[in-house]
Amino acid sequence: MHADRNKAALPSSSRTQDEIALIVPTATELLGLRLRDADEFFTAGVREVQEGTEATDDLLTRQGFEKVFHALLNAYVARVYVCRAYYFYPMSHKALLEGLRIAGLHREASLYEEVMEIFHMRVYHQGETDLFELAEQYVTQVGIEIAAARDWVAEVS
Repeated sequence: MHADRNKAALPSSSRTQDEIALIVPTATELLGLRLRDADEFFTAGVREVQEGTEATDDLLTRQGFEKVFHALLNAYVARVYVCRAYYFYPMSHKALLEGLRIAGLHREASLYEEVMEIFHMRVYHQGETDLFELAEQYVTQVGIEIAAARDWVAEVS
């Protein structure tokens, strides 16, 4: 049992063809889940932003923007996961930014940093409701990024 745990930690280049054959479908399923989560977060987030804005419910609006941020996060995790030859799975915001940059996705890394700062840090965590209008300007772009991630993943998978 201990040997199995050590074997799972080996880099992909050390895996046998049989082990790789088991990993790849799992990777494809993981990508599908991340993209599905991106869609669900985006749909729920947009709805909450709209409902919160109409009801002047700042908490609901903040939660909506946080969901839109997580939609972008999930879409970009899928892109980075596929882009890296050894199936790099970022476990933090910093790791995702690093993965985007290593993959040559510099525009996406910049957008992610901006959305993280505005939606996640300032609007959601710090409650800066005066940034709602600015944040709304990014929502359409996040939707475009999710669609682009889906197309790109389909192309390279």
